[in-house]
This record gives sequence, structure tokens and C-alpha cells, in this order.
Amino acid sequence: MNDDLLKIILKGIIFHRITDNDDQQEGFDIDKDKGYSYSIPYSKADKYAKGRIVLVERIHNSSDSKNQLFLFIIKNKQKADSSHRKIILSKENFEIDFDLQNFEETLDPNKQRNFKEKYKEENATFSKNISLKIFESIAEKNPDANDFILNILFKPINIELEQEAKKNLFSFAGFHQDTHSEEIIFEDNAIPHEIKMMLPEHNIDQFGCYSYKSYDEELFIIMANRNKIEDYFGVDLVFMNDIDQNLIMIQYKMLKYSSNSWGCRDRRLEEQVRKMQDTIRYISENIQSPELESEDIYRMNQNPFFIRFLKNKETQEGFNSYIIPLQLYEILKKQGKFNGERGGLCITDTVLKGKSIGISDLSNLIKNGYIGTYPSAYKVIAQLVSLLSKRNSEHPLILGYKKALNKNNDENPQSSL
Repeated sequence: MNDDLLKIILKGIIFHRITDNDDQQEGFDIDKDKGYSYSIPYSKADKYAKGRIVLVERIHNSSDSKNQLFLFIIKNKQKADSSHRKIILSKENFEIDFDLQNFEETLDPNKQRNFKEKYKEENATFSKNISLKIFESIAEKNPDANDFILNILFKPINIELEQEAKKNLFSFAGFHQDTHSEEIIFEDNAIPHEIKMMLPEHNIDQFGCYSYKSYDEELFIIMANRNKIEDYFGVDLVFMNDIDQNLIMIQYKMLKYSSNSWGCRDRRLEEQVRKMQDTIRYISENIQSPELESEDIYRMNQNPFFIRFLKNKETQEGFNSYIIPLQLYEILKKQGKFNGERGGLCITDTVLKGKSIGISDLSNLIKNGYIGTYPSAYKVIAQLVSLLSKRNSEHPLILGYKKALNKNNDENPQSSL
């Protein structure tokens, strides 16, 4: 079993049971929402994290119909009302051939009691051992179940298929449409939109690398959100210009509206910035100095890292955002501009206004070779990104990079990969 999949399963498979509504005898209907959803009390919402596997059992009212089981992935969760959280699932689902009701017979007595207690509830989380046993049994009868989970979690979205899927989206009885969700932007749908804007014409390979080639351009974009590339470099998107041998990396953060202002309090950003800084240090200590590059190569800025802050609501004009280079982020942070009133990190739109560039301007600077790495660093980092995109994290080059970072971070163990 794939290591990434195993880690997800051992967090525990979430179980949810739904029953046909009287007015939806057919069970399916066209749903224009961006995913299936249901609400649960706040007290039970902690375990419903993004990326968890959900096993949905659909009970039919008719005795003539066989109950069904489906696999989903949690895409997000948000506030439903003062006492409930809305769990948003993937619009993709995978119907499986599996007898969950009689599954307990395959377990030893202790696990049988645990399973029966969970299974009688409408919402529950199975233990890691039972979850592993369940998924192994599912995969035995449904060999494509593994690929279904991995494709949703670790492969970038094919934009054309994504748009087509919205036209053919079906939902279960018991799930409902959120009439306001069209306005909400998540990283998962913002990043593919950006790719299409930066590369209107493109091909996509089996590893999710978007590419465009012409007589004078050879451009590649890799979506790094929630995969090994983000783990190593702290970014969501990598844009590579193979003609000018430069690349840039972008981390996306959402600005949410609260208390009359737009702000980001994502604690993960500090760790992601640390990974960016590690990469800069690695380039400066292990790769040829820019002074030794060809004299006809010029960069306005050789630091490849940028942070894009997006307001999480879309307007008629599109996405409202602010893009700043890593160096400016570090300056503003050092000046205390990101100190929240209640302590901790809080990045607001009032600080970012007047200091950012647009995505079109950034894209043009990349395409013309004005920003990003020099060729010597490009060759190394692009190869590392390519290996990680293919989940080849045990390649000697990746292990060497990891070793170099850990050596530099010996004095701070929390910084090690």
C-alpha cells in the first residue's frame, strides 16, 4: 500500500449514514454546489479534517433496493450556524462493492465490540486498526479504490475535466446545496484558475504538470498544494521557464473577512516561510554564484519565492489578491506590521495594499526571464521539483537535498525535514 495512503487511513476512516428522503425516491439529483456536504455539531467536528476518508452508507427506504456504500474525501469545513460545522466533501465519489453490515464477522471479539458501537451511530470515526482492516477489505474487492483516493488528494486538477464535472455532478438524498458557496474561494479552486490564466493553452501529463511550448517559449506549471513539493519547499505552485532557465514558487493564503477587515491568521505560514528560507540558504551555499553566470543573463530578483494573499470571496471582477515577494514579507514582519491585536500572526489587506503586484504582471516577468532563479539554480531545483511531483522522494538527489537541509538545521531540530 502507498505510504501516503496508509498515513491517511491510519488517521481513521469517518463513517456517515444517510437515508433516502421521501421526495427523492431516485436518490440522485443534479447538484450545482462544489461538493457534497452535511452539518454536524461543533463538539464532533474536530476529527473532520481536510483530506480524511469518509465512508458513506446510503440506506434505501424501499426493501427492493440494496443499500449502497461510497468513498469520499473531505475537502473543507466551514461554519454552518452557531452550533454546527458544515463538512464539505469531494464532488467525486466512488461506489464500492462491500458488505459493511456483516464486516464485524471478520474481526476478533474485542474489535467486534468497537465496530458495533461505531456502526450503530450515524456519524462516527473508526479506530486506526479497524480503518486499516476496512480499507484492505474494500481494496481487495475494489482494486481502483486506492487510485481514487490518491488521484483526489495528490494529483492537480485537470481544469477542463473540472469544468465538465460541474455539469454532470450528482448528489445524494440527505446532502444539500449551499446557495452561498459559489462566492467562497478555496485554495483548491483558486490555484487551477490561476494556472489557466497564466497558461491559457496547455497540455497536462500523467503527473499533473501543465506545459506550453512554442518556438520561443517553453513553460511549465506544477501544482504543489498538499503534496511532497509543498512539504519540502513550502509552496503551492511552481512556475518554470525552460528557455530562460528561471523558476518561481508561490504560496497561496486566504484572507477571511472578520471584524471589518480582511486578514490571514494561518499559523502554517511561518513554517512554510522557514522552508523557503532553507531553500534560499541551500542555493547560496551549494550552487554556483550568480556572478559566475553568463554575462547576458539578468534578473531583477533572483529570489524565487512569492506569497499570494487571496480574499476568500469572488467578485464580478474576479479574485482580489495581493502578491508580495518573500523579502518584502520578511521586512514587514520584522517591522511588526503582521502583529495581531490579540497576539500572534495576522496579515491584513490594509498592510498589503499598495505594496503588491498583479498575477498578470508576475506571469509576464517570469515568461521574460526577469525574475526567479539563475540557470545553475534552475537546473537543480527544477529537477528536485520534478522528482517530488512523481513521488520519487527516495531518489539520491532528494535524499542529498534533505541531508543538506538537516545539516544546516542541526541547532534547531524542529526545522528538519
